[in-house]
Amino acid sequence: MTVFVDTHREPPQRRRFVSLQVRLLVGFTIIFTGVFSAAYYWFYTFTIESAVASLRKDLNNTLEGAAAGVDAEELIDLYTTGEPNAAGFSDDPRYLNQISWFETIQQLEPRAWPYAYIMVGLADQDTARKQVRDSNGNISVETFVPSHDRQLVGVVDLWAIHDPAKSYLFLDMGEASHYSVRAWKENRLIERSDLYADAWGEWFSSYTPIRNAEGEVVALLGIDFEASYVNQLKRSLVDQIIISFSLAYITLFILVYVSSKFFTRPLKHLSFAAKKIANAEYDDTESFKLLSSRKLRDEFTDLSDTFMMMTAKIRGREEALKTRVQKLQIEIDETRKPDCLTHLYAASQGGS
Repeated sequence: MTVFVDTHREPPQRRRFVSLQVRLLVGFTIIFTGVFSAAYYWFYTFTIESAVASLRKDLNNTLEGAAAGVDAEELIDLYTTGEPNAAGFSDDPRYLNQISWFETIQQLEPRAWPYAYIMVGLADQDTARKQVRDSNGNISVETFVPSHDRQLVGVVDLWAIHDPAKSYLFLDMGEASHYSVRAWKENRLIERSDLYADAWGEWFSSYTPIRNAEGEVVALLGIDFEASYVNQLKRSLVDQIIISFSLAYITLFILVYVSSKFFTRPLKHLSFAAKKIANAEYDDTESFKLLSSRKLRDEFTDLSDTFMMMTAKIRGREEALKTRVQKLQIEIDETRKPDCLTHLYAASQGGS
């Protein structure tokens, strides 16, 4: 029997070894990073959106209640005939009465900062009144013709008695946003959709008409809510998410590490035993025995039993092959013996 051995076969390329445990760790880490990130992002956005929606609802409810309590006729009379004081506000009893109502609103809703103003560019008047200050700092009132729709004149602002630097002066002329224009023209409450910032902070604002006895729009009432609550909530959520994410991540990593080590241990035993078999060390089957002796059977136990059977068969075949080779060697030697004797005899005769 002739055995052909391929001596030209190239050895398999040695590739980088990455253990199954490492792959499980990396795989589960990537998966749970995505899952946790999505979950925390949803939680963050849902919480912020819910908080903003609740704040806007409170803002609009407060605005509607405040507008219902404003004395529209008194407000228009104040605008038409009132005079500013030396500080730029007013000592008029009508002004103080309006401020008192705004103070009541804030006592009911401490976040509210109400103010009333007239869109003089949209009002049914040919001229408007505004406060002016001369070069000597003296304050007076003059009339002017509005030039465009967004011109406004402030009448009453609650900031006047809390922080005058943030307040409209009495009959102070300014520029309105398009939200105010819409509130006047559409005769309904308009919510400012964006969170906006000025020199004094960030604000949520809404505007609603103030109507006279005939239902006509004569002024607008605006209320600002400071956005500091939402910003504090955002910072608090980010801090909580970082802490909870870190704790969950560490816990998950430990669990995955322990679990992967537990589940890959049988594979390590099988791999170690398979290398022993590859080196013809058939008697070293301790790793197989450890797996086969487990109380609960599983795929690893079946695989270990299969390896043990395979090892026994390979060892039996190898021993049988060795025995057969020995017999063949004896037969070859017996066949060659007469030829050797004849050769020796002929050699001895030739020498004599």
